[in-house]
Amino acid sequence: MHPLNVIAGIIFLMWGLGVVSHDLNTFKIPNAKIISGIKILFIFLLANILLTLSIYFDLFMPFLSEATGYIGDFYLAWLVHTVLIIFFGFLLWNTGVWPAGDAKFFIVLGSAL
Repeated sequence: MHPLNVIAGIIFLMWGLGVVSHDLNTFKIPNAKIISGIKILFIFLLANILLTLSIYFDLFMPFLSEATGYIGDFYLAWLVHTVLIIFFGFLLWNTGVWPAGDAKFFIVLGSAL
């Protein structure tokens, strides 16, 4: 497992536990916590894109140039997954299964996974 994935997992675990703890105490998930999760998601996505580009253009690790097929496969799958997560989050919120905060939390965590 890549160290970036381990670091991202630990940070998202800490963020998620903070959100769940706040939700258990107040029965609300503030938008500020959701926005901080989105910022964390985009920071790690940008780091992943930069590492992928460095592999693609043989900048730092020329011995990993056979991993170029990963570029199209991973990001397309992540995009489809994120669109589906957003759709089902809105569906669960609009049908009344979850409140809006829980649906937004689901969307951020689902996109990060």
